Amino acid sequence: MLYLSEIYIVNLLGIMLLVGMMASGAWKLANRYESNMLLYMIVVVLMSCVIDSICTFSEGKQGAMWFYIVYLCYFWFFTANLIMGPAWVFLINHHINGSNPRWLGFASTILVIIGFIVLLANAIKPIVFEIDIMNIYHRRMFFWLFNGVSLTYVVLGMVLYIHRRLHFQSMRFFPVFQFFIPVVFGLLVQGINYGLSVIWPACSVGLAVMLISLQNEKVYMDQLTGLYNRDFLDKVERERAHRGRFIMMMLDMNEFKAINDNYGHSEGDQALITVGQILSEIVPRDGLVIRYAGDEFFALFGGRTFEDGEVIQKRIEERFKKYNESGIKPYRLTGSIGFGVYDLSNTTMDTILKDIDKRMYEQKEVYYKHHERRHDRRGA
Repeated sequence: MLYLSEIYIVNLLGIMLLVGMMASGAWKLANRYESNMLLYMIVVVLMSCVIDSICTFSEGKQGAMWFYIVYLCYFWFFTANLIMGPAWVFLINHHINGSNPRWLGFASTILVIIGFIVLLANAIKPIVFEIDIMNIYHRRMFFWLFNGVSLTYVVLGMVLYIHRRLHFQSMRFFPVFQFFIPVVFGLLVQGINYGLSVIWPACSVGLAVMLISLQNEKVYMDQLTGLYNRDFLDKVERERAHRGRFIMMMLDMNEFKAINDNYGHSEGDQALITVGQILSEIVPRDGLVIRYAGDEFFALFGGRTFEDGEVIQKRIEERFKKYNESGIKPYRLTGSIGFGVYDLSNTTMDTILKDIDKRMYEQKEVYYKHHERRHDRRGA
């Protein structure tokens, strides 16, 4: 059989790569669902690399035992194609929106069931693949249908990603292209060349690059709130340097030290999380929210006038008021806000930060004066 040693080598490399990923725990993300989905994909690809080596060794050998081994190997490959595509789309969509709609799960389940039924029917009449009397694999007319389904899911994942990037300017680190290129390469090479099996090692490369990129994402994410952290401001400055005017807003929580002192640091953490959620809900979708340090938050979004910023500030204050009136917590959430309209083509991020910090400080002074308390900035 052609390419024997090459197939063993690439599968071995794929297995070593996947085992290393599992052992390192690189698949563990902040979100449990996404972590489980990544682990699920790693296990499926790992099994496929192992089974591909077994299949390569068994194919062409005479006897009923070898026939069943080869047949079951290819049955697994087509089944794995069916389940990897939905897993890929589920992961992307969940990373984008925080959940997956029921219709997506239902449609994917129906598609997998239909595909599985077709594979079962293949045992009666070969319509997807056939193992001949020499125990050699041959494609049949529905072979391309399964590859087409896999490619459709990969493209769907790309469309979801590109739509998000174009409309909402998020997903800056999610590694769609890095996974897409090795997988499509593997599909094309394996589709064109009989006997050369590279799709599963290609998937292992794609998963490895995906995990590296997701780990890079963690560098710029605040682990408590799930927002971007202060390190991300350097990237923002580079990205916004030639994109015209925008609004930069700073919020510093009022009386945050009192929450920690009176209710404990766990409640203080929960207050920070809640503020982050409120800002994420209010800030326009073309923007982003950053937890800068402690109880300081930044928001950056499109806007050309000071009035655009005032609208967002008012919405944030109204959202705080609604939260406080609900009585969910025994303490109140309030924040002092400073903002301005800027253009990085004629200023720097350091200058912007100093300016909005000054504006925020002025509002904080008004807040504490109104509440007849002395403003101690370090304990505010």
